[in-house]
Amino acid sequence: MANKESPRTEAEWILDAGASHHMSSQRQYFSNFREYTTYIHIANGARLTAAGVGDIWLAVEKGNHMTTEIQLREVLYVPGLGSQNRVSVRCIQQAGALVLFSERDGHKVEISKNNEAIAWAELRGNSYILLSTTTGQKNDSTANRAITASTSATLIEWHYRLGHLGFDDIKVLAKKNSDITITGTLTNPICEHCLVGKQTRKPNSAPATHRAQEPLELIHSDLAGPMSRLSLGGAKYVLRFIDDFTRYTMVYTLKSKAEVIGKFREYKALVETYKSKKIKRFRSDGGG
Repeated sequence: MANKESPRTEAEWILDAGASHHMSSQRQYFSNFREYTTYIHIANGARLTAAGVGDIWLAVEKGNHMTTEIQLREVLYVPGLGSQNRVSVRCIQQAGALVLFSERDGHKVEISKNNEAIAWAELRGNSYILLSTTTGQKNDSTANRAITASTSATLIEWHYRLGHLGFDDIKVLAKKNSDITITGTLTNPICEHCLVGKQTRKPNSAPATHRAQEPLELIHSDLAGPMSRLSLGGAKYVLRFIDDFTRYTMVYTLKSKAEVIGKFREYKALVETYKSKKIKRFRSDGGG
């Protein structure tokens, strides 16, 4: 790790707990830059335009007058941002680092990873400013990528990051993509969320011992209601007739239970005329 004093750059990097991405207006410091357009809404209600995205290297103070280099990845290039660049606290935490307010000095914030301080910010006015110099390029072979999006994680962590992708598929991706490194055991863990999502319910009754062999041999009826909200026509009950053989269903909406017998007569006349058969059996839950 290099021992060097880092001169201050005019452009400041502000720790921003509300920023969804790292942001900078300094195009000259970007590497791996590519054009990309999106819009940023800031606290005062204004909207800024991002014109690209890329990586930026920073030389940051890690204490005892020592510096190290870190890389900010997927930094948005926002020309209208001015000289106050933004370091997203959310992105730092997603990379596995911690942002800690010092108990000894309330004017400083420590950024650490693996129980080691990798950067500091100090309070200037109303903002915490990262103690850093923008280098634009990697200068030290021992540079620390602690604030990049971490490419190493356990199998269950990759499972969460990739939207609960199957564990075997994650292993295949890791073999084909150098940006995915699985740490720890390769034994498939248990994801409780996936287990809950895939649970099924056993039938709450025994299967039917007898099914109709022809249309109109058995008709089921069910009346639901009253509903808490009326339909546009003022109905608050729903009446269904289901043919056990064909499963053909007819639905009627009712304003009161008194209409049930009339709707049954209407249904009976319709289906018996259509099928040229008589309803043999009728089964109801007694709701009508």
